[in-house]
Amino acid sequence: MTFINRELSWLQFNQRVLHQATLSSTPFFEKGRFLNIAFNNVDEFYMVRVGSLQELSTVVTSNDNKTNLTITQQLKLISKKMHEYIDDQAVVYRNWIKDAAAFHIHIKSYQDLKQNDMAYMQAYYRTHIEPLLSPMVIDQSHPFPFLLNKQVVVVALLKKGKKKTIGLIPIDPQIIPLVHQVPSSSSLNLVMMTDIIQAHVQKIFKGFEVEAVTNMKLIRNADLDYEGSADEELNFKDVMKKLLKKRQRLAPVRCEFNHDHPELVKEVLKRVSIKTQHVFVNPIPLHQAHMRLIEQFCLKKYPQAFFPPFTPKEFTLPNNVSMMDYIKKQDLFLHVPYDRLDPLVDLLRSAASNPKVISIKMTLYRLSSQSSIIESLVKAAESGKEVVVVIELKARFDEQHNIDHATVLEDAGCQVIYGFDGYKVHSKCCLITEIDKGHTTMYTHVSTGNYNESTARLYTDYHLLSTNPLLGEDIRTFFTWLQIGDIDAFRQPLNMMATSPFTFKQAILNHIHQEIESHIHYGDGHIIFKMNSMTDKDIMQALIHADEQGVNVELLIRGINCLDSHGTKIKVRSILGRFLEHSRVYYFRHHHDPYVLISSADLMTRNTMKRIESATVIKDDNIINSILESLLLQLRDDIECFDLINHQYFFKQGIDVQRLHMNLPSMNIMVKEGFMKRIMKKLTFLQKR
Repeated sequence: MTFINRELSWLQFNQRVLHQATLSSTPFFEKGRFLNIAFNNVDEFYMVRVGSLQELSTVVTSNDNKTNLTITQQLKLISKKMHEYIDDQAVVYRNWIKDAAAFHIHIKSYQDLKQNDMAYMQAYYRTHIEPLLSPMVIDQSHPFPFLLNKQVVVVALLKKGKKKTIGLIPIDPQIIPLVHQVPSSSSLNLVMMTDIIQAHVQKIFKGFEVEAVTNMKLIRNADLDYEGSADEELNFKDVMKKLLKKRQRLAPVRCEFNHDHPELVKEVLKRVSIKTQHVFVNPIPLHQAHMRLIEQFCLKKYPQAFFPPFTPKEFTLPNNVSMMDYIKKQDLFLHVPYDRLDPLVDLLRSAASNPKVISIKMTLYRLSSQSSIIESLVKAAESGKEVVVVIELKARFDEQHNIDHATVLEDAGCQVIYGFDGYKVHSKCCLITEIDKGHTTMYTHVSTGNYNESTARLYTDYHLLSTNPLLGEDIRTFFTWLQIGDIDAFRQPLNMMATSPFTFKQAILNHIHQEIESHIHYGDGHIIFKMNSMTDKDIMQALIHADEQGVNVELLIRGINCLDSHGTKIKVRSILGRFLEHSRVYYFRHHHDPYVLISSADLMTRNTMKRIESATVIKDDNIINSILESLLLQLRDDIECFDLINHQYFFKQGIDVQRLHMNLPSMNIMVKEGFMKRIMKKLTFLQKR
């Protein structure tokens, strides 16, 4: 039994993202968007994963528990794969720039500008750029300066007499734009600021001979040590503020140059502590600032450069029925972005102003900058309701964002809990409690995704709104555990929920075993999992065992997959497209008694063992059928996807499954008669296939 290293699997995933920028079915600007995503993914990968590995290499000698690779071996393999990736990225980027000409978009070299444009740029440089530059020559009196994470720097190899040194011109994008537009009425002509500065570098360093010049960028470790940072004199919010300042000064883990000048690179590396295996020559721009200007230009002139407009399905309440009254009578299930998130927003808005509502409790992980959900919580608190918000300050790269939201909530009188000691709170759930004439109703919401109105238009996720009393009691208990802060409480079983770090993983393992037993008796065993990533070794071993026993195992994994399923019948595929496939759902056929969980958790060790997560059993047959229909669409043989067993793009008829979803009936509409019969027929076909 073999597994795949997590880091190498992530690199394969990012290669798939880059591949989206090569498809003829992807419109011009959307190709650029995938390029940009892949570009930023690499920076974040080094800031988090490689930074963490390099720190670990100094204190531990343990090997990867799946592949037995040492940390040193992992870092070498990452470096090798990254050099290959950069070559591929350069080809894709150059092809995209060629395609841009058809949209009258041109990235111009300063030296190739026409006479009038050259005169304009020289005048612009003298008046707007030159006065703002802070060049420096590195010598005994001028040590190498601190360069910010991801800051683009023009660097030159300088010679005076027999002595050589380097000159630096850091570019602060808050002061100097990284790209400048040459005036034109019909086209978009862009010049990189580094190109303009390089053209004047001899004048900038007058008195020196400039032997070589290029651009460089440092990537710094951003993997903050949340644990061990507590200060009894400070609350956790203040500790996080200190850590965020520290992040800017962490050690460099990667260095990129636009051109390969060995002597210049050598001079830089004398002064920057970084291993040569993490030094790369990347011929494309070291930033993506020009993407915003290209997007604005295309929005005005070329709508065909984007995916066709899409309007999510809108849920309409019956006349004179409030959202709260509707949910009292039946569950409401949403599949965003195909359905609008409005019902959840409306529920919170109604609850905030309803005098019968006594409390609202929510977990928050990532939010949009302008959040109507925060507005409703503030309104509820200001009207005297109890509002308890568990906001996770350790949501990486959203820490400052969440600190700002937490401050707003605290100022309004909300009780704010900053996560959970030693564990990230990644669960997505909400509890609204109403008392009417002595009767208590608990309105609940659980989700596979964040309470973020912006990403709800881009990420596929499931949302369940319900007044099921068993689920209400579970979520009430769950919030009690969070408020008490006792991790051992999470060992207790619940009615309709399983939680990490204890009962969720065990529930998955138990139901895999049950499916094996069911298959032995009935011969129709079927497991379908959909998630972002899978790394948990125990669960992967259980799935392999299920396959060996004849159970049909089908996995939809967008990102990291550590299961090497060669030699098995397990199907593993990844779907990428217009929307980010973010939902997590775990389906077990159990003969004619299907068991379905929707969850905030992927099957990664960090989710199953190191976070506070929740998974909810779906009881409603109509909702189960809708989820199953969605899963079966993604498992069809004729759709666009990646085969993660053979690491190849699988493209038969080239059907975009996300387009199919756009045409499905809304999940919150009652399923037509006979639907279940059709689903079971499909499952029987798949079992025989």
